[in-house]
Amino acid sequence: MARRVVLDTNILISGYLWKGLPRQAIEKVRHKEWTLLVSKDTVAELIRVLAYRKFGLSPEEIHPIVEDLLQISETVEVTTKVAASKLISLTICS
Repeated sequence: MARRVVLDTNILISGYLWKGLPRQAIEKVRHKEWTLLVSKDTVAELIRVLAYRKFGLSPEEIHPIVEDLLQISETVEVTTKVAASKLISLTICS
């Protein structure tokens, strides 16, 4: 069974726009090594942040990213919100 993971919006953006560990995380999801869990809030935040001028993306460029994310992930409903108190670094394990 694939490991179930939640990736922060910053990791998702970095993974879709650049190479490196965040891209490797998305590839693990794409190859079904991990099951990515996303919520409506995560998708909405991703769309909002990708639209920032600093990324220079048009709605036509954002749409395929969001469609891909929805295709490779499992959408879940958030029933309880927890405030994170520590940053967790991303480590890719084989």
